[in-house]
Amino acid sequence: MATWGSISVVYSTSNVTLNDIQDINIEQGRQWTTDPYDAARMIIRCRNIAGWGSPNPKIGQRIRCNITTNYGGVYNYFVGRITDVQIEYGNVPAMDTAVITCESALGYLARRQLTAQALTQKSTTEQAYDAVVASSVPVTATYDAGSSTASAQTYTGNLLDLVNQLIPNTEYGRIVQHGNTTATQPSVKFLPRNKTSGSIIATDNPASAALIKYHSINFTSGQDNHYTQVTVQPQGLATQVSTNGSTYYGLTVSSLDYTTGQALSHAQYLVNNFSNTDSEIAGFSWRLSNNPLMSNSEKDLNLADFQSLYQVGALVTLDFRGTFYKGVLEGVNVTITSDDISFDCYVSPKDLNAYLILNDADYGQLNENKLGF
Repeated sequence: MATWGSISVVYSTSNVTLNDIQDINIEQGRQWTTDPYDAARMIIRCRNIAGWGSPNPKIGQRIRCNITTNYGGVYNYFVGRITDVQIEYGNVPAMDTAVITCESALGYLARRQLTAQALTQKSTTEQAYDAVVASSVPVTATYDAGSSTASAQTYTGNLLDLVNQLIPNTEYGRIVQHGNTTATQPSVKFLPRNKTSGSIIATDNPASAALIKYHSINFTSGQDNHYTQVTVQPQGLATQVSTNGSTYYGLTVSSLDYTTGQALSHAQYLVNNFSNTDSEIAGFSWRLSNNPLMSNSEKDLNLADFQSLYQVGALVTLDFRGTFYKGVLEGVNVTITSDDISFDCYVSPKDLNAYLILNDADYGQLNENKLGF
């Protein structure tokens, strides 16, 4: 058993257990708010191939990864299907290593083409939900009502391309891929830009016990966080441009905004958000072994929350040398070994999330936050 607990990976409809796991890496979300979404991925390295159960792991089989902690919890960190099985043969059979690659909910969408799919004018998140349901992919979809309206359309093309055009491009929202302990198929949730999913507080204070203690933190300015001219190209409507300043760092967005008025507000909102040139929070990393003061119940709670609550869209507060920095979680890479579990977290700064949440101390202060369109 690992020092923190144990890993359980089962695959196929027969729920065969994969044995002798060396390490697991899980990636979900994205790094920048301008990135499109791709499938959450899991890569497993394991040995004792000769001891595999029947059937052997194969492309297309469903797969689920649970962790059972020494602190009392069982948490599902991945649900999806196998996309590749690679065998690396050693000098002796005991050294043979399998590398199994898996994809979650959005992988199913990326492999599905739609033909003349009629979609009525609705909020962006609801239209994305309707498209997923109509496609009959084996994915459980949910949504919260979007803040922008998507045009009615008859769509032919890739399903994930459509979802990316609706959620990050038109809504400026987020996509969460997740599951629960007993899930047999992956799930996806579409979040609007003014919806969050939990709150993370992390610190560099070595005396902290209850809070997550991170071991690295990074800031950035420019790159994908700074634009002074935004061009929104709504399908079937006139292109809308908004500019802030005389030196142009351009961003072009293809959207499904239903009116030119919404498209113009969209462009103005983005150029206001991206105009800041300050160095701002971009991410942090933490691991269980770096939190010796955290109680067992607190460790279990944090592992549970990173499975269910601390997902894409969670609010983040980072205490760095006595100053608090705010942002939103965009993506997480999880590495699981027998010795440790570590989390690399990508964060977008508060300025890129200038929606108005009523009565929120950070995202809902009148005259300080830019009212979302």
